[in-house]
Amino acid sequence: MLRSIFIYLMALLTLTGCQAESTKSMNVIVTNSKTEVFYSSSHSDYKIIIYAPNPPAPKGGWPIIYLLDGDSYFFTAHSILTNYFPFLMLNLLNYPISSDTR
Repeated sequence: MLRSIFIYLMALLTLTGCQAESTKSMNVIVTNSKTEVFYSSSHSDYKIIIYAPNPPAPKGGWPIIYLLDGDSYFFTAHSILTNYFPFLMLNLLNYPISSDTR
């Protein structure tokens, strides 16, 4: 079940990504989501967006989908998950935040 969900999401995100141009980093605020910035030993800051479904987590925790280039795909992935797979958690990893995008 999760494998077919993953394949479906990857196909949709690939199709939407084919038409995307480069995007600048943006601040995203969505209910049940939070943004964290982590500093790495390579001297770069990485922004991670975490979205969790509204109901309490099941006993084993939420299944999680990880996506790269989170700023570009957040709204597409969030829309797909909330409409078709509301029981999944979404973690979006972004490129390093450089000094010109801060």
